[in-house]
Amino acid sequence: MTSQANNHKHKGFFSHSCFIQPHTKIYKAPHSICVFKAVELQTEDPPLLSCPALAGIPGTPGHNGLPGRDGRDGKDGHDGAPGAKGHKGEPAVDLQTEDSPLLSCPALAGIPGTPGHNGLPGRDGRDGRDGHDGAPGAKGDKGEPGAGAQGPPGKMGPTGPAGPSGPKGDRGNPGIAGLWENDTIITSLQSEVLSLKRSLSQLETASRFRTFRRVGQKYYVTDGQLASVDEGIRLCSSFGATLVLPRTEVENQALTKVHDDYPSSHPFIGATDRRHERQFVDLNDRPLTFIKWASGQPNNGGGSEDCVVVVRSGLWHDVSCDDNRLVVCEILP
Repeated sequence: MTSQANNHKHKGFFSHSCFIQPHTKIYKAPHSICVFKAVELQTEDPPLLSCPALAGIPGTPGHNGLPGRDGRDGKDGHDGAPGAKGHKGEPAVDLQTEDSPLLSCPALAGIPGTPGHNGLPGRDGRDGRDGHDGAPGAKGDKGEPGAGAQGPPGKMGPTGPAGPSGPKGDRGNPGIAGLWENDTIITSLQSEVLSLKRSLSQLETASRFRTFRRVGQKYYVTDGQLASVDEGIRLCSSFGATLVLPRTEVENQALTKVHDDYPSSHPFIGATDRRHERQFVDLNDRPLTFIKWASGQPNNGGGSEDCVVVVRSGLWHDVSCDDNRLVVCEILP
């Protein structure tokens, strides 16, 4: 049997029971005789032996060596022939939204995830600009009349002139005859009632003024108005009073108290000597029953001082009747 071992890199090998040597020889095996033709198995890597030798028994295979380096990439091959056309694919599900970036390739929709928790409320937006005025609405129904609070009562007006006397009434039925004492009591009560009415009317009139002071049965009143004597007389008579005239020291002192509230001007009093120089009388031409002239008064300074004022000390001075002085009125019972 002849064999060529040109696929082996060793110089000799065993095949069954035949031993191969580099030269052609015949060896006797235990059970057969093999004839071999020596074949040169020298490879490129081992050095060429200078002399032939018998091959030893192969040793135990060594451990694997470390992996060698990766070889260099080969040159790109030629493009192959186009492949057969594939089957038409299933239509893609468009998952693109306005906010998400544009997908470069279609993909099947995934299973929806669990909804997330609600986020925190955002900040309030800025107030928008005022809109244009709308068209006027239809006229509303008339509202219910309001119920305003009643204002405070005003000052009492001046007393009007007395009206004409009315016609005489019919004669009444005769009354029951009473005792003389009862008639006296009734007359007294009627007089008191009449006096109370006059006092009440007097007080109501006085209370209309900014300043009023009671002196006995009189009231001295003023609003601080300045005027001449004639204007003051008309002002006082317009509500049933007269220009003030003290007739006692008490009344004279009471007038100075009223004067304290208006210190800038001395008040006129109802006394004059217009008719007869240095003969002072009241406004009804009656002689004065009380006087309190200051030293050297009256002096008729300038020849035209025919009226009288009271200074803060309570003393009297004669002055011109045309001066503007404090007007104080006297309300009698």
